[in-house]
Amino acid sequence: KKIKIIPNKLMISGPANLEVEGVPTPLFIPFAIFPLTHGQRTGLLPPTYEVSQQKGIGLVNGGYYFGLGDYADLTVRGEVYSYGSWGLTLNPRYFKRYHYSGSFMLSIDTTRFGDPETPDFTKSKDFRVMWSHSMDSKAYPGVSFSASVNAGTSTYNYYNVTDAQTRLNNILSSSIAFSKNWTGSPFNLTLSANHSQNTSTRQVNITLPQMAFNMNTIYPLQPKDFVGNPKWYQKIGVGYALSFQNAVNFADSMFMKPGFFKTFQTSIQHQVPISLTLPATRFLTISPGVSYTERWFTKEQRLTFNEKENKLDTVITPGFYTARQVTTSLSLSSAVYGMFQFNKRNKDARIQAIRHVM
Repeated sequence: KKIKIIPNKLMISGPANLEVEGVPTPLFIPFAIFPLTHGQRTGLLPPTYEVSQQKGIGLVNGGYYFGLGDYADLTVRGEVYSYGSWGLTLNPRYFKRYHYSGSFMLSIDTTRFGDPETPDFTKSKDFRVMWSHSMDSKAYPGVSFSASVNAGTSTYNYYNVTDAQTRLNNILSSSIAFSKNWTGSPFNLTLSANHSQNTSTRQVNITLPQMAFNMNTIYPLQPKDFVGNPKWYQKIGVGYALSFQNAVNFADSMFMKPGFFKTFQTSIQHQVPISLTLPATRFLTISPGVSYTERWFTKEQRLTFNEKENKLDTVITPGFYTARQVTTSLSLSSAVYGMFQFNKRNKDARIQAIRHVM
């Protein structure tokens, strides 16, 4: 019956009694204060009650929401169970209209199933990382960046996920890619990182980083402004392609263990194709080409036969090693053009002729 309102700030109420369809209920409050703020607000996230046969009685999804301004926010949630299991999830999000948007999630969970005094007691420490990012191509012409990351321990889904579709999926994959094209030049660059993980076999493949730098075919002997037909040497085209890859395949139990980084396999490849197109005769075109490839490696593997033990011995030596290759090509091409005309007398026909090329 008594309310005072301070616009855009507070609404204060005196004693109140809850009624349902005009029928009073025993619910009564002596006073109430309701904030009337607008826009983003920071506050508590109430937990929910849950009973699990494996984890016990728990409070889940409780936490706190942080409003970090017009472009970002942060949600922190936690869970705790009577058998000792607990979990913490951090979920920041960011968004800028017409530029980029994304979200990040990090979950850390410690799971205890059953009574520690029983033989079926299990304990597991798991984590999951997820990140998605997208960028508006119109905001930065010539530049693109995207990310889709989904990685974690192999037992995370088994202990912490109840959704059937997610739990039965045993393949986790990630991809991060950046590319740039220089306007008005033949150069372009691509950087990427990839991850693939099988939670059943517990094998992980990581490529970090993978780079490709390319120069489209240019004609260095051709002048910018010329009149008439170009000379034969002005038709020489040169390109360039650089590829770099650093990859590793390992069991997830070996992640970040001593010697982990020595298992990476690194290779660099340079390729320079040279092309030329010349008219051999009136109807034939000849195209000779040369391609030079050079590969760089950081390890050398040598196999030697061990006569005493009747097997192959493998010796891997780190260092700088190269391999080179030159390929040549020669092609002849031609084109025969023909015209089949009909309805010569009827100029209003919808089809006058058919042109074909062989």
